[in-house]
Amino acid sequence: MKKYILPIGILIISVFFLNQFIEPKEEKKAIPTEAKTFPVPEIISPMERGKAILLSKGDSERRLTKSEIVKAGKEVKELEVHPYYMMTVSFFAAEKPEMKVTEWDPEKGEEYAPDSQEFFGFVKPGFKTLIIRAKWQDGTSAIYMAKIRVKKEYSYQDVLSPNLDEYTVMGIFDSSEPGDEAMPESKIGLYRTTSLHLFGGANDLKNTYPELESKKLPTYYIFYQGKVIFAAENYEELNQYLTRDKNLLYKGESENWAATLAVRQKLGNGNLRLTVRYHKNDQKPLEPFTFIIDGPGVRAEGTLELNESGMGEMDLPMHVQLSEKDKITCTISWEGKEETITLDVK
Repeated sequence: MKKYILPIGILIISVFFLNQFIEPKEEKKAIPTEAKTFPVPEIISPMERGKAILLSKGDSERRLTKSEIVKAGKEVKELEVHPYYMMTVSFFAAEKPEMKVTEWDPEKGEEYAPDSQEFFGFVKPGFKTLIIRAKWQDGTSAIYMAKIRVKKEYSYQDVLSPNLDEYTVMGIFDSSEPGDEAMPESKIGLYRTTSLHLFGGANDLKNTYPELESKKLPTYYIFYQGKVIFAAENYEELNQYLTRDKNLLYKGESENWAATLAVRQKLGNGNLRLTVRYHKNDQKPLEPFTFIIDGPGVRAEGTLELNESGMGEMDLPMHVQLSEKDKITCTISWEGKEETITLDVK
């Protein structure tokens, strides 16, 4: 019997030391159940989505400090988004919390709210820090953080209006040739004006903003959501575009259809009216049909139905500049057939 005492004693001591040194380490690595199940929101845009991180639980109204924002920022994964793309915050939970979304200003150490809490977007390229404050009906509350990087897609993106729905009216002048630098005043909510001064004339313009094609200064541009919708070489032409309506009428026919596109150009309130008519003598289409309008900077599509007179109409908003020389097409698809009508100014 004695020859078995020593191995049993060693076994008991080994188990004792394993319990003392292995189990505590596993307890340190354990994640509380509450942290695993606490809801975490997602930032969703048309082409990307990413998760926020939980900053703190409890008081969702408390003031945040720069140090905790900087510390948390090292842990959160950034979401890359396109300028002007609308985003939203969603919890994907059965019970939606009351929510407030703000952007953190790292220089001032303050938060400020976007124009809309439901959908929002950004223009200027670079990093943005979002703070999400949520509170549920049962009193549970939390603060989350997300980091976004807005892509730079235009060389002039930094000087565009930060308001997604505003136009930007830009005047570019040659600093080496002082002269009349007339510019309209901004109309907040409609357009914002900005003046740029370049020392190298048109060559400097090409190097600084390669997308802009002007060959001399001064030059004027109007942008909408990053795109050039108007260009002029003198202030009078710019002012006329900003203050007056311009009406154009495009017409065309195909074998079975006739189409008219009435264009009313007015900054912030332009529109297109499409009128189509089935001009064959045989039975007109009874089912709804689709159309696609395509032209320089213009693309619109929809569904129409003919009335008793064999005509269909639709009004569409317009934000671009069209001219008398532009060619526009209207493609109509019905009953398994398709025809494309070329529209010209008449």
